[in-house]
Amino acid sequence: MMERIAYIMRLKPDMVQGYKEAHQHVWPELIEAGTRAGIRNHSCFVRGSTVIIYLETEDYAAAARELSEKGVVKRWNA
Repeated sequence: MMERIAYIMRLKPDMVQGYKEAHQHVWPELIEAGTRAGIRNHSCFVRGSTVIIYLETEDYAAAARELSEKGVVKRWNA
């Protein structure tokens, strides 16, 4: 059964432009890590300083665990 996950994140106003710019050039290895972890149909929507993230996966807890251990995810988040 596919889980549909959505969450909301608020950015500091001075971080919005940097967030948008970074997400125009998401690293291919980051996308590949998400796909291997079982993430499908991942989207981010920005309105003002609010970010809405949506994704689909069969096991969100397992995907989140797997991604938290990946070096590429740690580098991206830094």
